[in-house]
Amino acid sequence: MTIPRFDLRFRGVGRLRVSAGTRDPRIAEKMRAMLHQFYDQGRLDLLQAVQTKRITPLELYNQVILRKALRVPTAEEIQDLTALQRWADALPNPDTRRSYRSNIGKLLRFAGPRARMGDLPDVLTRYQAEAAPVVYNRTVIAVRAFLADRQRFAPPDGMLYHPLYANVAVLPLNPETPRAGQPLTVTELADLTPALGTYAGMAWTLALTGMRKGEYWSDWTVAGDRILVPGGKHRKEIRPVPFIGFAVKPPVLYQAFRRRFVTVAPGHVVHDLRKTFTKWADEADIPRIRRKLYLGHMASDLTDLYERRNIEAFLAEDAAALRGYLGGRMPTSLPQVPRQLVGA
Repeated sequence: MTIPRFDLRFRGVGRLRVSAGTRDPRIAEKMRAMLHQFYDQGRLDLLQAVQTKRITPLELYNQVILRKALRVPTAEEIQDLTALQRWADALPNPDTRRSYRSNIGKLLRFAGPRARMGDLPDVLTRYQAEAAPVVYNRTVIAVRAFLADRQRFAPPDGMLYHPLYANVAVLPLNPETPRAGQPLTVTELADLTPALGTYAGMAWTLALTGMRKGEYWSDWTVAGDRILVPGGKHRKEIRPVPFIGFAVKPPVLYQAFRRRFVTVAPGHVVHDLRKTFTKWADEADIPRIRRKLYLGHMASDLTDLYERRNIEAFLAEDAAALRGYLGGRMPTSLPQVPRQLVGA
């Protein structure tokens, strides 16, 4: 028995030539009637989705007729969840792309191959009980970003939001307790140095500059009494950091350094080295406004803005204060010559 095919024409849609997807002629006739019914209801979006093969008549039949949906879903809601992954793969920002792909991938494995876009609220509700709180939160945020992308998920005429977006938007996020930074003492970092091996210079550079990972693995330079760090959390900028005579370029990419660091320093993360700079600078009696500048924080008031104009005069003084605080406790066997970034 051959599979029936449809060859229909609808005003505003054009010719629709597709396979029924079933060998049962009775179900095929029900599908044909369903397509005509959608045209009578003005649901050209569904007919266009079938015409362009974004969904099949059988998928439409299963989602609407067999499931006895309370309302007719949009064409986007009938798509399988792999559309989420394709969207994440095309994001231009590499950090966002990496994060969204990871969390969406976990959701797809949990949902299974039969899940559809319209199932997202139910899938996410069940996923909350299975996933770690922070993973669930990041997944919901990624899904909301996808649904809010109007180029791919436009709200129906007369509606401010797509109904699926509204149903996902009301899902509560897990309460998160921010992780407190765990800065290292000079002695603690010195004790980790042998285990860090060739990665030790990178750890000391991060602790002595307070650079974020995106800043350290970028084009920073040493210029006399300062390190010039490009970028910032809130705007593009070049900011100075005191140079105490030691700074090495990363010879490996972040992922390799992170694996080594968290292995030899259980309970710590790489960002703790930024917190370490804050701790050391505070204990070296470097004023708060100057610590904020070196970390790339925004000025909080007019006094901050005024004092920033005079910051250059204190770079050498603050570098000397940090050297005095270290008191010769930094290992002298570390390479002192900046090394080039490898594999970027």
